[in-house]
Amino acid sequence: MPELRTVSYFNQVWFSDYAHVHFSFPDSDDENLQPLSIGCSDLASIRSENAIFVDQTEMALKLARKKHFYGLFMRPRRFGKSLFLSTLRAVLEHDSKLLEGTSASMKLKDIDKYNVISLNFG
Repeated sequence: MPELRTVSYFNQVWFSDYAHVHFSFPDSDDENLQPLSIGCSDLASIRSENAIFVDQTEMALKLARKKHFYGLFMRPRRFGKSLFLSTLRAVLEHDSKLLEGTSASMKLKDIDKYNVISLNFG
């Protein structure tokens, strides 16, 4: 079982074991708090809103380093599949603007740059 990590952001505290996330919201409406990225499925929209999100760029880097990888991402609805694929696209395209401040921002030189084609059937 992975180690339980605790992250505190002002009055917001959340615990993550990579599978479950618990949010505790502050009682007051503090305008200085960053918004949570609940319901966002695109990394660009999350970064433009300066919202809080779980940094999955390290996992995307691990996938990008594999030479022959065919992935099938099967997860329940609203589980972050589209957001992870958006993050993987930013890593593969070396989009330094979107990845600024993430764990992958300084490690992009370790992987090759790829062109990505996205198809949305929704």
